[in-house]
Amino acid sequence: MEDDQFMFGAIYRYRPPAGEPRHPSAPHYVFAFRGTMLAHDRAYHDLYHDWKVVTNDLRKCKHFNRAVNELRYILIKPSSTPATGVWLAGHSLGASFALDVGRHMMITRDLNLPTFLFNPPQVSMAPVINLGLSNKAKNDLYDFSYKMKYKLGMTKKLRRHSERMEVLFEKLSPWQPQLYVHEGDTVCQGFIDYFEQRERLLDRYPDITLLATMMSYRDMISYLIGEDKEQPHLLPSARLWKVKKQSHSEDAHGLKQWWMPNHALGWSIYERGYKYIWKGKVEKDLQGWHFQRVLDKINDLFKTSTSDSPGCGSWGTHSECRLWLSFGLVVSHMMIECNLNPSTFLFNPPQVSVTLANKELLATNLDTTYVRIRRLKLVLSRTEGVYAFNYFMKCVLLGKAIMKCHRKRMEVIFENLPPWEPQLYVHEKDDHLRGASSTALRCGSGWMSASTVLLNQR
Repeated sequence: MEDDQFMFGAIYRYRPPAGEPRHPSAPHYVFAFRGTMLAHDRAYHDLYHDWKVVTNDLRKCKHFNRAVNELRYILIKPSSTPATGVWLAGHSLGASFALDVGRHMMITRDLNLPTFLFNPPQVSMAPVINLGLSNKAKNDLYDFSYKMKYKLGMTKKLRRHSERMEVLFEKLSPWQPQLYVHEGDTVCQGFIDYFEQRERLLDRYPDITLLATMMSYRDMISYLIGEDKEQPHLLPSARLWKVKKQSHSEDAHGLKQWWMPNHALGWSIYERGYKYIWKGKVEKDLQGWHFQRVLDKINDLFKTSTSDSPGCGSWGTHSECRLWLSFGLVVSHMMIECNLNPSTFLFNPPQVSVTLANKELLATNLDTTYVRIRRLKLVLSRTEGVYAFNYFMKCVLLGKAIMKCHRKRMEVIFENLPPWEPQLYVHEKDDHLRGASSTALRCGSGWMSASTVLLNQR
């Protein structure tokens, strides 16, 4: 591909060797964009486009339009090349072109093109932050920045911009470009910080991070002056291949390093990069980033396992599944959504309740507590009296019309849970799980199943 007799990329067509079949994973075409060539006698063309990267105006260039038109021609011509049969690749400036072209095709035509970006530029303060601040100060700065973006995004003036970015992220989320970056490369350090800080803060402030991840200070300023823009580094999903500084002595921004074998880059032969998946609305609904990450891992485990695998049945043989977990919420969700019944072992599971408060309130000299329920006078122990009153109040509340929907929902959930009987290992002196053990003792001897809980609550 060239514009004004200045070549900025090439289109390669794959043809298998004579007599050999096409590899099923091989692309039909590869769009490759080159980086900046300062030694060229017309280097000012590249410097002009480098400046467009800084100002986020690369999509207004003739090179971008030429690449998009060539891509459309290949995808709509009679040979009907599938979208997955066209790959995008680029290094440095070329990575910016490939990134913008891939984003454009995903947003406008819903075409998920495999994209490979080598040393992609990201305009940010990350190089300065990494050079002048300690890790603690850096984390504190990002914490403050994310909270500030969240507050700005919730303001009335920027609310429409936030909603627009939410829609954009949902469109882009299936697209997962491959980013090849080096820790010592100041040009692409922003991408490393963007994804790693996002992952760190999602664990601490999920709601704040989900909104702040979509926001950029420059985009907010552009919106306030009447121009809709989005920074190309704002990616919902990606796979990051990171090389550490001490891995090799080659140029951190050079293309030559990516020809080296895995061991020379500090990777194992099984290196798969780090995958960042965007499921923003799902995380909000499930109330936890950790939950979704663990659930994804479990689903992958069931999908990739076979009935011959020791310790875990296939996806179809639910009754033979053996999954040892310490995350009870994940299992219950799987039971409801996937009709699975894995064996579950929970050691010292925390249970939030007022059991500790009961212990303090009942620390009196009285040996019995008198509770009057429907004209029946019961003589109970101190603890049993409080639990009897607790269950009585629940019955009264669940009988109200306002609680009808909640009661029906809980009945459906419990009806789906009876086959699942988790094993709870608890200690009487462990205050974190005193609520679970007290509930079990009130319901009957031994450990309870979901059926037992449902019977007694009714």
